[in-house]
Amino acid sequence: MNPLLAFLKEVFAYNGDLWASFTAAFTAQSRILAHTPAILIYRAQPLQAATVRQLLYSTPHKVWGLTPMCGGPSCNSTAGSIRISITKRGDGNHHFAKYSCIKCKWESRYAARPRWLAEVPGRQFYFYHNFPLTLEQQKHVILAPETQVDQKAHKRARK
Repeated sequence: MNPLLAFLKEVFAYNGDLWASFTAAFTAQSRILAHTPAILIYRAQPLQAATVRQLLYSTPHKVWGLTPMCGGPSCNSTAGSIRISITKRGDGNHHFAKYSCIKCKWESRYAARPRWLAEVPGRQFYFYHNFPLTLEQQKHVILAPETQVDQKAHKRARK
């Protein structure tokens, strides 16, 4: 079933919870969110501030739903020029990633999955966050401090 129709049916016909119904409908098949995220804007209660959340599927080409970008000071490469490396540490749910630019040879450190990115329970590679992201959040991988993954990689390279 079309995810939008499944979501609307659950909410209006069965009085389902908005967020739970939204995540259930849009995470039913990975191809639904593989190319673009879905955003839900809603109020849990009347007169309450609106909540805006983005639901996404993390892929090896767009890890954590972030558009890859180069951190090189004068590089103007596009997302297609960025290669992403993901570690298999932890439960394999994209815990660490780094970017490499094929145009200027810039390389980031391994960045840990951001704290502001929440996992969808029971759905591997599905995450959500408040929307919109700040510029600092969008540059999470570029601005990443050194991690234990980086330190282990440096030790292996020295051997």
